[in-house]
Amino acid sequence: MCHDIKHGMISRLKRPIAFLRKIKIQKRMMLFFLLVSILPLCIVAAYSFFSSYVDIKEKIGFYSYQITGQAAGNIDLILNNIEDISDRIVNSDVVQSDFRNAYELDELERFKIDDELIHSLSGYMNQKFPLDGISLLNSNGFYRIHVGNKLVSSSKYGSSSLYRNTLLHNEKPLWTAPYLKEIPSTSVSAPKSLVVYSKNIKGRWDGNIIGVLAISINPQAFSQVFESLEFWQGGTIGIINAEGGYIYCNDESLMGERIKDDQLIQQINTFTQEESNQYFDYNLNNTKTLISCKKLQNTDWTVISMIPYSNLMSKTNNILVFTLVIIFLFILISIYVSWIVSNSISYPLNKLMSAVKKVEKGNFDIQVDESGEDEMTYLNVRYKQAIDEMDHLINELYKSRIAQQETQIKALKAQINPHFLYNTLETINSIAKIKKVDEITKIVQGLSSMFRYSMKSGVEMVTLGDEIENVRNYLSIMKVRFDDKLDFKISVDPSLYGYKMYKLILQPIVENAIHHGIEMKKGKGTIRIQAVLEKNDLFITVSDDGVGMDGETLRRLNERLKQKDTFIEEKKKGGIGIMNVNARLALYYKNNYQFVMDSALSVGTNVRIVIPAELLEED
Repeated sequence: MCHDIKHGMISRLKRPIAFLRKIKIQKRMMLFFLLVSILPLCIVAAYSFFSSYVDIKEKIGFYSYQITGQAAGNIDLILNNIEDISDRIVNSDVVQSDFRNAYELDELERFKIDDELIHSLSGYMNQKFPLDGISLLNSNGFYRIHVGNKLVSSSKYGSSSLYRNTLLHNEKPLWTAPYLKEIPSTSVSAPKSLVVYSKNIKGRWDGNIIGVLAISINPQAFSQVFESLEFWQGGTIGIINAEGGYIYCNDESLMGERIKDDQLIQQINTFTQEESNQYFDYNLNNTKTLISCKKLQNTDWTVISMIPYSNLMSKTNNILVFTLVIIFLFILISIYVSWIVSNSISYPLNKLMSAVKKVEKGNFDIQVDESGEDEMTYLNVRYKQAIDEMDHLINELYKSRIAQQETQIKALKAQINPHFLYNTLETINSIAKIKKVDEITKIVQGLSSMFRYSMKSGVEMVTLGDEIENVRNYLSIMKVRFDDKLDFKISVDPSLYGYKMYKLILQPIVENAIHHGIEMKKGKGTIRIQAVLEKNDLFITVSDDGVGMDGETLRRLNERLKQKDTFIEEKKKGGIGIMNVNARLALYYKNNYQFVMDSALSVGTNVRIVIPAELLEED
């Protein structure tokens, strides 16, 4: 069962893979790149947006509460200042001593008291407090005085609701707001409503009520508090009483009006009783609204701010638009980059495929894209190198076979009737022995050994010892020929005799040294042969102290030696020559050898051969 499940899973995986294999690599790479780049971006963008939305919502809510609390604190300061002013007024000497009995005085004395009271009250009006008017009314309701705007008609002051309500609040001052003036306004600039602070005036000595003090404040005096705050455009902030009536509002159309949603008023009154709460959401007029409120200290008023979420989250909407624009631009950039990247891979790959098709047809002259430093460039270059190397090897193999055939032909020519030559040499050797001519015997024996060495059929690799022995036989013959004019020294450690080398390498070099160096020299000449082992290479040197050659001749000769595949037959001289030696070394050792000549006029010539040190394995 497990096997069936595994097989089913593999089959399902093969289907999309098989489908993708039908699509070209460039399109697959573009699709993969777009999915890998765009999908994570969309996920991150969505997460960032919603995280930002929640974070901004929380910060805005807390910020609105801070603004509300700051406004409430400033309003409390204003109201406390009003209370301080009222305390100073009711406790002043002119009010405590003269005001209580003013109604009993004659007109002249009352005028004097009026002047003192007006002067005292005007002093408070001239201060920087936002006062609209100050009124004093004695306990009988007959004597009254005021500065600033009137609150009620002089004839109705004693019967006014303001006077009666204040007397009812014997122990506690009364804040009345909004207070609608009970007299028609005579000023165009007069406010629609006022804030009135009223309290009973009690005698300093007996504590009896001697009158009523009323201080009116223009609600616009609170505007300085709210204007100094940074508030959202389209939001509403102001002061309401316990009944939901607006004492002040930044929206002038709501001044003196009442919040029409009774449930909201109830929730505000309940909310302000809980100190831990700061703000709440409310569906006001079918609009989700953030509401923050803070109750004032000495009144039942509340500072309230109401901001629709549509205004609050405008920044978030801007973030959303910005995010969408960035995603769109990134998609365009991703498409462009994916096309460039995929094309940078597919283009050299297509060029490589085209080259492969040419090679399949036998055309080795191919061109590939070698611009760049990436893996595809490396693959193209290596492929071209491999093809060039293959073409070179084919040509080398062809040339090698041609050279081998020529060598075989030469060998066959050289082996014409060898038995006849051997028998002839033996006859000459026998006659020389009978005649007791030692020089002839030595030459014939040396020549016979050289013939046997060179005529070994099918043997191309010999030991260094065999090659040295062959050269020694040759030099022995040349020694007889040139007598005292030629001398030779062979300095090779017998421990090196077992290392293998190509046959008939040293003898042509020695022959060249005799004919072109020693033979042309006046006086005696010496041939030196040395061999040393250094690391993994065998160094063989053939030197002479003959006539040498000039620099230009040496340069041309070395240039010809660099043409390792060139056979110089030297037919006129009848010898194989050093060029043929160099070519045969190149044929066997490829580039893993050195053949260097060094010479100077009247000094001599050195030939150095460096080949890998390999022991000859015996069959």
